Amino acid sequence: SLGHMDIFALPDVFLRLLMRKMEVKDRLQLRLTCHAFERIVAGTHAGHFKRASVERIQRKSALQICIGDTVFTDIYLTKQGLERFINLRRRLFNGISIRSFEINV
Repeated sequence: SLGHMDIFALPDVFLRLLMRKMEVKDRLQLRLTCHAFERIVAGTHAGHFKRASVERIQRKSALQICIGDTVFTDIYLTKQGLERFINLRRRLFNGISIRSFEINV
């Protein structure tokens, strides 16, 4: 029979490289599986993305942030709303590289 592999037994450098290759939406899902993955996701670089943008949604007084193909909506322009987004960002990566960044406010 095949044995089970413990992914956390892999070298740290491999896990960090793996995290750089994931889409943001996959990082969102992975961090919810267990505390160990939550720590790995939060403590690694998200990788390189071709584009990202911030757009103001006037009727809601909110922001929409796009990173690659992942869209974060309803980021309200209040202290509490922005703090919630910053806390989410801290749980998703410790760095990110973006080639083209657009702001439409």
